[in-house]
Amino acid sequence: MIMMIAFISTYIYEDYRYEKQQALIGPTLPQESAGTSVDESVGTAITTYLQTLDAEWSDQDCSLKHCPNSSKSLPGVPQERAMFTKYERSNVELRGKIISDTTGVPVSSFSLYSTKQEQNGAITAIVNIMIMKCYSSKQPDSYSNATDTHKITLSPSTTHPDDYVVMEDQILDPIKFPLANSSRSLYTYDPDREPQCPTAI
Repeated sequence: MIMMIAFISTYIYEDYRYEKQQALIGPTLPQESAGTSVDESVGTAITTYLQTLDAEWSDQDCSLKHCPNSSKSLPGVPQERAMFTKYERSNVELRGKIISDTTGVPVSSFSLYSTKQEQNGAITAIVNIMIMKCYSSKQPDSYSNATDTHKITLSPSTTHPDDYVVMEDQILDPIKFPLANSSRSLYTYDPDREPQCPTAI
């Protein structure tokens, strides 16, 4: 009898927990396109932006207070933009907490899920970004990787109006902002190479 009550209680609790989890899941983000040419320009801009962020991991001249080669330094970025995007700043903060000779140079790749043109001419892009890093300087061939969904805001370039530059970038909560399971990529960037890891010590 006691076992039966315990079983029922556990079932009710698990059912309740499942319903709570389901309630937290937000509506699936729609997959939109601002047009083929815009998707191409946005993809190119994000590629350049991520290559810059990857290089920052080994840039000894880049700190939270001073980073002359941050993504703000890219051609066409408005002067009023902050030195770092939110995601970029978190990377620089994290790098400062890790022993520099164990991080190496990571490799980022991405899949462009959605682009939407706003009334002010800006583009809101939803992007799946994967970053592969060196796991340990003592194991030079071991890597770790993580994939996150990002919301990236882009504006027309100040030097080439048909091009775009990244203005802001933040990671989205995958529970609150789920993506469609069956979706096609509007643009894909995969450098197909491994991170530059430090020599084993």
